[in-house]
Amino acid sequence: MSTGRLQDRITVITGAASGIGRATAIRFAEEGAHVVIADLPSQSAGAQATTERIQALGRRAEVVAIDVTQEAQVREMAEAAVAAFGRIDILVAAAGIEQDPSSRERPPILDLPTSSWQRLLDVNLTGVMYCNRAVAQHMVDNHIRGSIINIASGAARRVRPGMVTYSVTKAGVWMLTRGLASELAPYGIRVNAIGPGTIETPMTHRLYGSAEDVANRGQTLPLGRAGQPIDIANTALFLASDESSFYTGSILHPDGGSLLTATL
Repeated sequence: MSTGRLQDRITVITGAASGIGRATAIRFAEEGAHVVIADLPSQSAGAQATTERIQALGRRAEVVAIDVTQEAQVREMAEAAVAAFGRIDILVAAAGIEQDPSSRERPPILDLPTSSWQRLLDVNLTGVMYCNRAVAQHMVDNHIRGSIINIASGAARRVRPGMVTYSVTKAGVWMLTRGLASELAPYGIRVNAIGPGTIETPMTHRLYGSAEDVANRGQTLPLGRAGQPIDIANTALFLASDESSFYTGSILHPDGGSLLTATL
């Protein structure tokens, strides 16, 4: 049941066509937000499905096709959100990749093509920075005491073989979050991060082989299950709402206890 925790707040969510981004967009709409759904042009079907769910809740949704690695497109995303809704109150930077989506290979750093290293940095770190900067500039210019939420990972704190680049990018997101939190605090803008553990999404299905493999992996966690996108969406809702008004520069880990163990 909605409590209107985000009533009429304008939210931009990247990666909103599927997975964590989609769950967050729908959850925010349930709490009264209007949402800008930003994702790759190739994800138009998913973006449309998210839009229809939001509209069915009586909230407005606008789709913006965007590649977060392109700074000009990110600026245009922010401008489109302002043109449609007049302002931006919340950003959730959820767009990200784990590896080359065409391959399940995760070579050690000694064998990793430089192009693969650069691609993950471009999407997972530089893309988050572009989004943070574009939205924060709008908030500063318009005296909006907003909330920026970056999706990092438990891998920001722990690394394992074959995941070095991913961990570097997510640790970078965590440090970016802390740095921006410090710089934007005088403007009343809060910047926080979420570090999920094993969550059942299309990305983890590709990574581990199947939905069943992800579920089996979840059974090894202290809480005995893999997470669902709604688990992350609810965490993001807390960080977006006034209930977290004294949080900035923090990272929350909805991970089923994975950081208590050797499993991520």
